[in-house]
Amino acid sequence: MFRKLMCGLAAVGAVVALGLPVMAGQTLGSIQVTLAQGEDRAAGGSVSLYQVGVPAGPDYSLTEAFGSGIIKGEDALSSILARWLADSVEEAGLEKPLDGEGSAEFSGLPEGLYLLVQTQPSVGFYPMEPILVTLPYEYQWHVQAFPKCEIMDIPATGQPMEPFLGAAGMVLSGSGLLLCRRRRK
Repeated sequence: MFRKLMCGLAAVGAVVALGLPVMAGQTLGSIQVTLAQGEDRAAGGSVSLYQVGVPAGPDYSLTEAFGSGIIKGEDALSSILARWLADSVEEAGLEKPLDGEGSAEFSGLPEGLYLLVQTQPSVGFYPMEPILVTLPYEYQWHVQAFPKCEIMDIPATGQPMEPFLGAAGMVLSGSGLLLCRRRRK
């Protein structure tokens, strides 16, 4: 009798234990954006996140704020589409400042198509190109985004010697041509 009771409890325990991972399925995710160029981090500034689409099978249905159209799944990560959507933004998105490592994290996000735009540029960097991010991306609910950003070239101070040497070369060659012409006459 004791043996049957232990086997029954073990079976109930196994059913409960196997059911736990199924009940822990995620429906909310996060997007972490990091702006960097090599080892240089784009600290300061801020980025904004907009949910531009909701899943419609393998495609995405744009929200009313972005025109209520359909985006094909294969076009969802297009850089041209990202620029067009960024140009049509009319309301404020979810804005986060970049920390000292050039990162910001948006969490508690439902499944969908998201637009990342830099609202305030980082010091010493050009603004990032707007990008589209799908959530989940390849079955991952915590997505890392590394948009393109470039370091601003600091203009050189002072004049290099090349313009002066070029001008001196033109004066000398002109003088030589004048001397040759004078000797011919």
